[in-house]
Amino acid sequence: MKERVEKLRKLLSDNGLDAALVTGLTAIRYYSGFTSDEAALVVTGAHASLLTDFRYTIQAKEQSPDFDVVEVGRGALLPTVDRLLKEDGCKRVAFENHTMTVATFEKYKALEYEFVPFSEEMNKPRLFKTADEIASLQKAQNLADEGLKILLTRIGSGMTEKEVAAELDYINAKLERVPLLRHHRGLRPQRRHVPRHPRGPSAPEGGSGGAGLRLRLQRLPQRHDPDLRRR
Repeated sequence: MKERVEKLRKLLSDNGLDAALVTGLTAIRYYSGFTSDEAALVVTGAHASLLTDFRYTIQAKEQSPDFDVVEVGRGALLPTVDRLLKEDGCKRVAFENHTMTVATFEKYKALEYEFVPFSEEMNKPRLFKTADEIASLQKAQNLADEGLKILLTRIGSGMTEKEVAAELDYINAKLERVPLLRHHRGLRPQRRHVPRHPRGPSAPEGGSGGAGLRLRLQRLPQRHDPDLRRR
């Protein structure tokens, strides 16, 4: 993440800006690695701070070791951002104009800084993938392909859309924890053989000469699994 932050700092410097206020979830995750939706980043030439509430400070320290994690109480985000910017002598601050609401911007505008729209520039580094990012994208695609193959062996008539979605979530949660589980116990595609019926007039009623495999429906285990959060 250090390289990404340095890219952001160069963008700020090239545009005569002293700091960046990052509030969009996508940009927060890209620059810091933090995955919660309760956060903001303040990046200056000297410091990179991640602001979040007490529920996520441990997670923030684990996911974003290159950032100073700042615990923010209810209603304290604005004064905390103000303090961090003042400590580093900032005057011109980039902000994400494509994600920040007008109501929120009006609150920040009351502070003694020049806020400069910067969404497009801030998102440009994400357009150019590093070798590690390409590898991560390929891994994610492989996992998605593997999950779909397993899912196709488990769905059938009578299942609701929600049940199918939950089954896929469960499969993906398992796949994320081990290398591609093509034959992993518990996730191995299960099929049962159905003998072929001869074609023609002698075939029994309802018989078919098609593929001799029938998908076996497996229901979700009736238990709580924290990995099955819907995203």
